[in-house]
Amino acid sequence: MNNSNESRIMTSPIKKDLQLTLFKAQEGIMNLYPDIEVCEGIITTQELIEHFLVEQNADVIDEKYKMQRDVDKSRVNGHIDYVREGNTIYPSLTIFVNKLDIQEETTIGNRVVYIANLLSGSDRFLCDGQGRYSGNKHVYSEMESMGDFNEMLRLGNQTFGFKVIITNSDTIYCKKEIVRTVFSDYHLNLKKPSTSLSLYFDGKTPYSKLMRSLIETTELAGKPLEKWISLNGTLKLGQMWKLDQFAKFIHTAMDKTKGQFNKDLKEQEVYDEVLSVLQVILPKALNNLPVNVLTEDTEGSPNVPHDATLFGAALFSEGLGYLVRSIIDRSFITGKLEISKLDALANLPLDNLYDKEWLKADIIMPNPNAASSARAKEFIIVKHSAKRIGSHLCEMLDVYPCKALRA
Repeated sequence: MNNSNESRIMTSPIKKDLQLTLFKAQEGIMNLYPDIEVCEGIITTQELIEHFLVEQNADVIDEKYKMQRDVDKSRVNGHIDYVREGNTIYPSLTIFVNKLDIQEETTIGNRVVYIANLLSGSDRFLCDGQGRYSGNKHVYSEMESMGDFNEMLRLGNQTFGFKVIITNSDTIYCKKEIVRTVFSDYHLNLKKPSTSLSLYFDGKTPYSKLMRSLIETTELAGKPLEKWISLNGTLKLGQMWKLDQFAKFIHTAMDKTKGQFNKDLKEQEVYDEVLSVLQVILPKALNNLPVNVLTEDTEGSPNVPHDATLFGAALFSEGLGYLVRSIIDRSFITGKLEISKLDALANLPLDNLYDKEWLKADIIMPNPNAASSARAKEFIIVKHSAKRIGSHLCEMLDVYPCKALRA
């Protein structure tokens, strides 16, 4: 994978300048990032296709370097069908550019208007509108391959409204936090593509800063933790948890909600203290999990399927959080943080969801649908069993359970 800053720059595919007519705008985000400017305008489908590209997917760019979610095939197919119907109407796109060449400024009515050039070598990034771009480009290319130039002209002249955010920087990637903030604001507050994705792209809050710091600085089985965590909400081969599962583990271990984290971590001293405690506990807790069973075998499949493990389950991540909380709470009484007790996790059958130990503890149960479906698993994890998992782990590791487990 090529993740260098230079490889992230996107310029005009046809190597030509694009003239734009823009209305000067004033957005609240400019209070947070005073160096940016925002304008609004209209662009044709042909101009959009010829002068822009979409970000490559996570199979080409490591997902930690991405500023956007992947272009999802099912979403693109939906746009293709919509464009083929011929009666489209779209919400505005959001485009980032690093610089604009303002040729002329005038006032029309009560609005400031710019005539500007997006120079061919200027960096650009389609923040919101990848699916619309991809669907329209696909149909436009179909028309071109069939020689249907009248339809090409019709589609090419259709317009999109767009918001353009000028970063006034050397590249857009060096201002990636702004792009991720806009993406998170759109989708966390409006559409919610996935909790994990929005958690990772939200760079404004102390809570998100803490989550990202932990996954980037903690090492698990010889690799950065971020390699074991799905940042976009979809588990790939070799990944243990989704980011929202990891967040739930941290919430439970520290007995804090996201809102409480954001309130408490505003003080740098508190932030540093919480981070230092977690940087001690996390490696001990996670490195005793059998994560290597999730890596591929000689045939490119996981040695153990993710859904056949207990430690990969969302309820286990929460249960593990209760175990860690119990150790932390006990340290307030004894004055000792007995993290060495976590070493005993390595002796448990956490890589086997169906082990008799978990059946005996009522953590798993026979699947009531097993008889009616050949694809159904014989046993399933019991719903709402996170505290039961936490209690059983405490019992097996000789850890005095926290108050939440004794209630």
